[in-house]
Amino acid sequence: MNSVNSFRKSFIAADFVVFSFPMTKRKLYLLGLITLLAFPIPTFLGLYFAEGILPLEILDLDNFLWWPMLMGLLLGTGYAGVALLAMQARVFDKLPVRIENIVRQMKLSVLDCIFLSFCAGFGEELLFRSGVQFYLGPIITSVVFVAIHGYLNPFHWRMSIYGLIVLPFILILSYGFETQGLWFAIVAHFAYDLVLFLVITKTNDEQFEDGWSAEHTYMGEAPWSDQSQSTQTDEDHTSLPEHPEGSRHSPDVTPEVDEDSQ
Repeated sequence: MNSVNSFRKSFIAADFVVFSFPMTKRKLYLLGLITLLAFPIPTFLGLYFAEGILPLEILDLDNFLWWPMLMGLLLGTGYAGVALLAMQARVFDKLPVRIENIVRQMKLSVLDCIFLSFCAGFGEELLFRSGVQFYLGPIITSVVFVAIHGYLNPFHWRMSIYGLIVLPFILILSYGFETQGLWFAIVAHFAYDLVLFLVITKTNDEQFEDGWSAEHTYMGEAPWSDQSQSTQTDEDHTSLPEHPEGSRHSPDVTPEVDEDSQ
């Protein structure tokens, strides 16, 4: 399997909701800030007014310790590697990938990747693990989390297979939150996203060619897919066959007749 397909399929593992509108780095930063600052608000307000739990208690600063965060770091990094390996399976060759082209054009730096990964890890874990899971429990919360990200898609079974691959990781986060605290889940989420972001940006300039518009991806077939490559290969090889001189397959040539010799 060539490196282009390997990169294409690893990208879908990143922790993003698939966007259907034009995206720039500024808009992506805005979404990151919304995730970081706005996502925790329903948890803070809901648990305070409904349960009497203060925001400082929700932040679980007592578990801001190196040991649970180290376990989260190892979990997130390790499972990101598992996801990348799993996405090399041929069943994912025709995933309708849409996010690659968006991020490719933004040319994210390492600091961009760190910032966006932290926004997702902090904001989403406070919303889902501290808030939603308080009422729905680990299993339902994990399924809802994966489904909201678009990875459990009843209209696309290949995407749902990836959802089933990532679901155990989210379940581990959910149950780890119950035993190790909020910061275990935040760091694991952050590490998972960061590894995938770094893989994406590392191969960003190497694996793509300029000149592809977003429509190539949004219409369903990515420009770097197997189908596109095979079509290009067929076009490149569409030419008349060359035959060695004197072969019985050589085209008939009528020799010129010298009129003066007749």
